[in-house]
Amino acid sequence: MPATLVSAGVKPPVHEQIVELQNKIQLLEGDRKAFYESSQWTIKKNRESISGLRQENKKLHKKLSDILAVRSLGGWQGEQSLVYGPGAIEFISHRICEKSNRLNDLKHQVEVRKRRLEELQYKAKVQEARGFQETLRRLENQLEKARLKMEEAEHITSLYRQLKAHMQESLMAQTQLDALEAEILRLQHELQGLRVMNTEAQATRDAAREQLLLQEDGVYQERHMRELKLMELKKQAEERRAQNERAERRQHLLTTINLTPLPESGATFQQLQQLTEQNEEALVRLRAEEEALEAELQDLTYSGETRVTGAQRLLEELRAHLRQEETRRDAAKGRLDKVMRVLLAAQAGVEHLASRVQHIQLVSEREGGRPLAGHQG
Repeated sequence: MPATLVSAGVKPPVHEQIVELQNKIQLLEGDRKAFYESSQWTIKKNRESISGLRQENKKLHKKLSDILAVRSLGGWQGEQSLVYGPGAIEFISHRICEKSNRLNDLKHQVEVRKRRLEELQYKAKVQEARGFQETLRRLENQLEKARLKMEEAEHITSLYRQLKAHMQESLMAQTQLDALEAEILRLQHELQGLRVMNTEAQATRDAAREQLLLQEDGVYQERHMRELKLMELKKQAEERRAQNERAERRQHLLTTINLTPLPESGATFQQLQQLTEQNEEALVRLRAEEEALEAELQDLTYSGETRVTGAQRLLEELRAHLRQEETRRDAAKGRLDKVMRVLLAAQAGVEHLASRVQHIQLVSEREGGRPLAGHQG
């Protein structure tokens, strides 16, 4: 939409009108000064005339006094007394009246001119103030109209720019939509993979938990069996030790009591010696078994603790891996949500643009201004 206005009736710019008004005001001020100076000159002339008339009046009064003095001397007689007596006084009185009237007339003219000058000055000031106010209001109205036109032009320009931007977006919308769809598909595949990995990690975690529980149950059962076996072995060792002690006491009694072996007690003595040897062998064997059992107990304890520690370490590793996979899943979900929001915003923008430009007809310059078919964004 063209914003330029070219016509013969367009008023000049505001600053030119202000300059013109200032020139007119200066001319009016010059006229006022000229009128004031002419009025002052007229007043001066009238004052000079009044001063001259006063001098002339003084001279006439002097002549009158001279005439009256001559009359008082009685030097006039006959016709001369008639000529220079009452006639002269009447003549002089008439001249004095004329000059007085002339003086009053001039005073009246001066007063009239003063009032006229004051009225003209007041009217000039009023007209100047009114003209300045009217000019100021007119300039303010013109400025307001120009501002409104400028705002309207800026609004139209912004609308055209928005329309241009929407049309450019509509031209590039398909490419952007394809790219967004490809990104969404990639993120969906990645999310699917992360879900599979999450499922596998959860299954591995559950399996590790079950294995750990089984190992804990096995270790507990083994420990319980070892404790039972150890108690049984301790009991057997105590019984063997008691037997050995009894055998030792018997042997000690036999050795301490110096009895003369009787012929009939030889077999009994041999049996006692055999029992003593058997008891000593059993004692050695039981001590070896006890040491072996203690070593086996220590091995079982160490191996059980090692297996428990390994299972716990495996469980911690699986938990750390699960946390990493959950973090990756959350990040991928956030990216997917962001892409979906961008896609929805782009779709809404394209639909809004299509609704805004579906009624616009483009004009082709090469076809002589013929309207083309309605192009929808």
